Amino acid sequence: MSAFIPVLAEVGDKVPRLPILFLWSAVIVLLAWVLMRKKKWLAFVPLVLAIFFADGATQEPRDAFVGPAIIRELGYSYVVFCYLAAALPFAAIAFLIIRKNENHGA
Repeated sequence: MSAFIPVLAEVGDKVPRLPILFLWSAVIVLLAWVLMRKKKWLAFVPLVLAIFFADGATQEPRDAFVGPAIIRELGYSYVVFCYLAAALPFAAIAFLIIRKNENHGA
């Protein structure tokens, strides 16, 4: 009888679910929108939160050991959606700032 029984560690139950990642993205964008309604420069305040969120959302897929296991178990689309959720606040805040500038010019 063997004393060593290999345990296959699953990765899928230890990484954040995609709806949670997109929910955090939406919260950051909503915060930027609310703050920007007060003053335009306040939209830059949630960028700090967006930076930490982007680092956290892409940390596991970027890992040399966990990343390939995530791709094997959850598929490459999970990694793509993680990066999309991480980039969404930056794109939305840029859009809000550009739109606000266009409205002030008219």
